[in-house]
Amino acid sequence: MYRDVIVIGAGPAGMSAAIRARRPKTFDYLPSDALIFEEGDAGGLSSWKETYFTSPGWSYKRDELRNMLLSEMDRYCVELRNERVISAELRSKVKRIITDKGEYEALAVIIATGMRNGANEWKYFGKGLYATLRSVDIIKRTYFEICNNHERIVFIGSERMDLTLSLWDEVCDKEPIVFVEDENNRVVEIFGEGRVEGLRVSKDGKIEEIKADAVIVDFESYMLRPTTQVFDVETENGFIKVDRLGRTNIPGVFAAGDIVGPPFSVAKAVGEGVVAGIEAYRYAYEMKFKKEAPAFAFYPLEGKDGLILPDIPESEDDWFIRAVDRNRCERYPFMKHGITYKEFKGHFSNPEDEFRSMLKSYSISVRPPI
Repeated sequence: MYRDVIVIGAGPAGMSAAIRARRPKTFDYLPSDALIFEEGDAGGLSSWKETYFTSPGWSYKRDELRNMLLSEMDRYCVELRNERVISAELRSKVKRIITDKGEYEALAVIIATGMRNGANEWKYFGKGLYATLRSVDIIKRTYFEICNNHERIVFIGSERMDLTLSLWDEVCDKEPIVFVEDENNRVVEIFGEGRVEGLRVSKDGKIEEIKADAVIVDFESYMLRPTTQVFDVETENGFIKVDRLGRTNIPGVFAAGDIVGPPFSVAKAVGEGVVAGIEAYRYAYEMKFKKEAPAFAFYPLEGKDGLILPDIPESEDDWFIRAVDRNRCERYPFMKHGITYKEFKGHFSNPEDEFRSMLKSYSISVRPPI
């Protein structure tokens, strides 16, 4: 399966990136299509609790930001697939992504996996599941409460859990179970009837069950060492190294959000996602049409008479056109899996007008032979 842009990770950065890759601000439109892979639930940490953009005065309630982004994804027909990315071949012109359910190709890839692969922990947050997301004093008070109210306690974190475990030892003499996540060991899911009763983990591919009545996810350790890095890109202190436009050292590969390092903020994640999405669109457009995308508002081109718009490529018979809008698929089922522009012209009395109308409504994607 081919998409112009594939996004890995459906937190605020990944969702923002996919939306902007689908809907760049342009004067004329040759839109890209986008696909997101997410192993857990969409939303990232915005699904766990109230999300501050700058301060309590600019914040979103739990799930509010997530639902807004999901609504925009639905509006622009960004496909979300619940699949785990196993490996990626990123150095060729057409990128190849391998998941636990299939293989995919794209011209541009955006990595927005956050500090760790999410499972379904957000559903149990405040119901026996805790996170180290606050100051040391608050963490200690939380540990004291957990120690007094729970018996079987599990810590989940990266290899850098020594600090948070030392804080635990200061306030509690109960010995917790410690599960370290890395490329071969990960949390699959939390389970329980309304409250935490345990977790299922994968250890070198084998599923095991750990009973617990309290689970502590140590985000402080992930901030020191993320666990999602399975891509062959340049890193710095375990995080993906990017420039200010979200570009990695591999052409056509971008990254945004917590996986590119501190500071960790939802506002930063959304902003970086927007930038990476626009850049992925520009990259895919240039790969397809061998010219700069007409994103005039962002990258004005100057001529002797001032600002100019780049030429829009003329339609060619061998262009591949696919409907990405549900209404178009229902109305024109022959476009669901894609047809050539030559075939497209045979279905309409005014094909060029119909084609331009579809482009401007973002209801189709276009790809010349690559």
